[in-house]
Amino acid sequence: MDDVHTGLVRLRNDINKHQRTELAEGLSKLGFELLDDAKSKTVEQIKNSIIQKIHHSDYLDIKVNWSALLSDELHQITST
Repeated sequence: MDDVHTGLVRLRNDINKHQRTELAEGLSKLGFELLDDAKSKTVEQIKNSIIQKIHHSDYLDIKVNWSALLSDELHQITST
């Protein structure tokens, strides 16, 4: 693995179908899910960003511009 974020793992190399199945089964045993389609990945990234902002922020500004925040964060996630 090259990189791990909440809800995101980047692998160094492509994996074959058998390895993907093993990965999905291993994640499932740990209570996680392997997301394959882009829409599911985006929804998961949005949820993780919101959770991070709410639960791991010393001060949460009530007037957060969520669309701008999520746009910035998702752009960073997809462009790294």
